[in-house]
Amino acid sequence: MISPISAGTVVDAVTLADSGSCFNYFDRPLYNVSGNNLFDLGFSIEYKIDWLRAYVNFVKNLGSVELSTQDYVAVRGDRSDPDILDPQPYRNSVPVVDGVIYGGDKALKSRDYTGWMVDAGVYYYCGPWTLNIGGFYTSGPEMKTYTLPVAISSGVTVGGKEVYFDSLYDISWKAVDINDDISWFTYPHAGPSKQTSEIMGGAVFDTGNFPGSYGYDGANFYRGYPAPTNVWTITAGAAWQAMPKTKLYLSYWYWGTSTPVMSEAQIATVDYYGFPRDIVIGQKFARCIGNEIDFGVTQGIWDGLNLDVVFAYMLTGDAYANSWNGSFLNPVNYEKDDAWKFGARLQWDF
Repeated sequence: MISPISAGTVVDAVTLADSGSCFNYFDRPLYNVSGNNLFDLGFSIEYKIDWLRAYVNFVKNLGSVELSTQDYVAVRGDRSDPDILDPQPYRNSVPVVDGVIYGGDKALKSRDYTGWMVDAGVYYYCGPWTLNIGGFYTSGPEMKTYTLPVAISSGVTVGGKEVYFDSLYDISWKAVDINDDISWFTYPHAGPSKQTSEIMGGAVFDTGNFPGSYGYDGANFYRGYPAPTNVWTITAGAAWQAMPKTKLYLSYWYWGTSTPVMSEAQIATVDYYGFPRDIVIGQKFARCIGNEIDFGVTQGIWDGLNLDVVFAYMLTGDAYANSWNGSFLNPVNYEKDDAWKFGARLQWDF
């Protein structure tokens, strides 16, 4: 069966919401949205016979959003400026000043949606057994490295300006290039979500309990269920119809990111007024989210009433979560635990 090419239009309101999640592209670096139009064009091809089913799905984001690009951050000032220095000046003091360093301006800009997703799989049916392989890929963001001075507050204000201690380090910070198009796949939230594994993909319990990973303003991210972006997976599994009302299944999933995401902070030790202090001078990135194994049993009780019992475990990779605690002064990178899920569902279809 070959499905016809389909097209539609939707305004993706979710993209504009949820500050702190992966949908905050317009949260701080980009804002003042005047128009947002997302179009999806794709195709679906399926081949099916008694013992085999194969499919390929493809979706391409089209359209654009009108917005302004402006952000203000600290830039290194004149270290010898007498107007900002304390009578007993701190060595290498630096003021915080407003400076547009991300190439932004107040004029409205247009950003095109260019993301895409491909999804494919094969099912083989042999008596009570079903074997499957497959996976999907979603595009990720284009990244750019920004270099900023690392300034630490001295706690002193002179002439209405706060004096900052210059660590003498420049931090290299990677984030989404705001002058580029929206290159990561934007899920339209206008139809059914892509359900996959239990931990990352919704599956039986219709949830995704992963933390995601992000960098500056949450712009460096991935997401699984219900709106996959900057993520890909390959899977292999088997299901066994042990008895007419009893089915067991086992599946393996490898999860990775299309574009590397921040996994932890890069830390250096500086001389802070005669005392050693740790500061953040950069980011460490990774692609491996983890290896997940799902096991489940579906037991029919009577017509329309089924009990599902599921256990899932993921050996998490460095990209599973950003372990940095968010502090630039005396930062900490936490240990990352493996993820698991266990639950049961009683469902009655009537």
